[in-house]
Amino acid sequence: MTEISDVANKLTENGTLTPKSFDDCLHIACSLVYDCTCIASWNFRHIVNIRTVRGVKLVAAQTGYGAVTMICTPPYFIGGDDDEG
Repeated sequence: MTEISDVANKLTENGTLTPKSFDDCLHIACSLVYDCTCIASWNFRHIVNIRTVRGVKLVAAQTGYGAVTMICTPPYFIGGDDDEG
């Protein structure tokens, strides 16, 4: 858990999120440490926004963890049939 906490702390240190949103930082840090390629969330205030995406990429580069390639809402993952017309 220390590894995840360290990454979460970097998200607050660089101003991506505030210490008040540390649970959200832990969510993101778990994704980085465990090499998840995406984060699905309804949390527009703290996770699904451009400021957080940029901050996560910066922390990933600084820590050497694989970058989360996508942060989006859950409906993105529900695809339809391309042949529907």
